[in-house]
Amino acid sequence: MDEEPRRARWWKVVFGAVLLGLAVAYVVYARGWLAPRPRLVEVQPAAGEEVWSARPGVVLRFSAAVSREQLTQAVRLDPPVAGRWVSEHQGKMWRFVPAAPGWPRGTRVTVHLNPPLTDAPRSHTFRIRPRLLAYLWPHTGPAQVYARDPAAGPQARQRALTRAPHGVLTFAVTPDAGALVYSTANEQGGADLWWVDLPAGTARPLVVCGAALCDQPRISPSGRLAFVREAPGEPRQVQVWNAATATAQAVPARGATYGPLWSPENLLAYYDQAGRAYVFWALDRGIVGRVPNDTGEHAAWAADGRAFYHVALYEVPPTEPDIPDPRLSAHLLRYDLDTRTQEDLTRAWHWEDATPAADPTGRYLAFGRKNLRPEAWTPGRQLWLYDLTRAAAYPLTDAAAYNHLDFAWTPDGQQLAYVRTHQLDLSAAPELWLYDLAAQHHTLLLEGAYAPRWLP
Repeated sequence: MDEEPRRARWWKVVFGAVLLGLAVAYVVYARGWLAPRPRLVEVQPAAGEEVWSARPGVVLRFSAAVSREQLTQAVRLDPPVAGRWVSEHQGKMWRFVPAAPGWPRGTRVTVHLNPPLTDAPRSHTFRIRPRLLAYLWPHTGPAQVYARDPAAGPQARQRALTRAPHGVLTFAVTPDAGALVYSTANEQGGADLWWVDLPAGTARPLVVCGAALCDQPRISPSGRLAFVREAPGEPRQVQVWNAATATAQAVPARGATYGPLWSPENLLAYYDQAGRAYVFWALDRGIVGRVPNDTGEHAAWAADGRAFYHVALYEVPPTEPDIPDPRLSAHLLRYDLDTRTQEDLTRAWHWEDATPAADPTGRYLAFGRKNLRPEAWTPGRQLWLYDLTRAAAYPLTDAAAYNHLDFAWTPDGQQLAYVRTHQLDLSAAPELWLYDLAAQHHTLLLEGAYAPRWLP
């Protein structure tokens, strides 16, 4: 046989083998058969951790890229919740983003992980923080902000959320319940505002006021802070803090202002003492309305932000002879911002109403009520509910010696926290109570606590 044809055939065999090898290598590479096997490196939140958000991002980190198919076949969340997996760092990290509202408060979430992403099936559990009720305690001072889980019963452990050396005067909760702003006395005789990161447990000064007293912090749904500043020799003044510039802007007024209240639509209401009216102010448009009021007492926004509840004093007419002096009746009024009309919810002259608090669902209005007729008069105001859908009011308490106030609704409108104080024994400690609308049941939570606020 000729040497040249034989050599040519040999080169063809070698060349074909090389091509076949390259083809096999390409298939192996394309399918990732030679890629390093991904291993689970980290899971967040950490096992056993209690997270503050109802929508925590569940993060899985791997040693190598993981496809969406591999992830969904090997990972399961229990209980399931609507959401989506997002790939980061070229597939080496996957983040689960729950859709609103996320897991229910108090839920234990288990991340189930299975081969081939782990050597053997394993699970990883963390807990969504339960809904907490924050409050000031003790009433004898110096008070701090504490919180507890009301669902755990009256014996539940309370958590300290602040450790201010001079105690806390007042406080507010951010909309996401991730932080507090509180007022505390300083060394110059005034009071500063401090910021507390609740998950981290760290505190820092936010508004330093020197000899001025900065108090009544209120936080809007968009996160803007309003407060009252009172400097020596100057009238009280509602101001809005600009975090970007670390400066405060005073609201328009000729004299003293106080009682800032944010609406669900980020409209700020405050009481103008010289103008004897509640003023409605939009940061981008200025004053958009006002309603006359002689008391400047506690007021509240409706759940939809389209109405404003306030209390006005009226002289009792001579046709009501059974009302003793002073013949003044405090009426609960509903002012409609759209129509600029006002409705009297109290109606009858023998009632004294105060401290309205609208529930977030828009159905109920909690308030304190006292009967002015001598035969039915009580030292304390009782807790009443006004059903806005039926335009009817009814009492929830009948404890004549106690005043009921500091009403705070849960976001779902199913529970109402309140404080009651003994009007015949001023040395008695205030009591923090909880009313469950479904069970129609009152529970004493703690003595010596006041100013409740929910951490939703």
